Amino acid sequence: MKVAAPSRARLYGVLALICLSTPVALGVETVLRRLMMPPEFDAVRAWLSPTLTPWAWATVPVTVAATGLGWWLFRTLTRRALSRRTLNKRRPELSEHEARAKAQLDAIILASSAPQVPAVAATMLFMMGAALTPVLVAMGTAMLGVLSLGLWIQR
Repeated sequence: MKVAAPSRARLYGVLALICLSTPVALGVETVLRRLMMPPEFDAVRAWLSPTLTPWAWATVPVTVAATGLGWWLFRTLTRRALSRRTLNKRRPELSEHEARAKAQLDAIILASSAPQVPAVAATMLFMMGAALTPVLVAMGTAMLGVLSLGLWIQR
């Protein structure tokens, strides 16, 4: 049975979904908080805001560092998958190009989570009362980090 290699369009579709995951999470969290939390929760959020906002700003440089970790993970996971294929002769029905494309897709799915984790933490801080601006900056940085992984593949 012949297995088709993941196309570039599929790869970029996966990257787009990963990029949108954090903003969608923020939207869902905001809607659920508005619908389910009592009005007193807004007072608690306002009280916690001065304490949590600096922590939300701290997620921005962590996101940048996590993007570097994502690049390293991508290279390592791709190299490991290709070396395993060479050593074990697994999936001989795949050509070298198909095996590389599959290894890259698998690696990008895992490596792109690295820049997303601090952005998700920022979203949680917003839920608890942090200001929205640092959360949006962390999300934008995470989205750029995921897109940079896509550009890395093009090299």
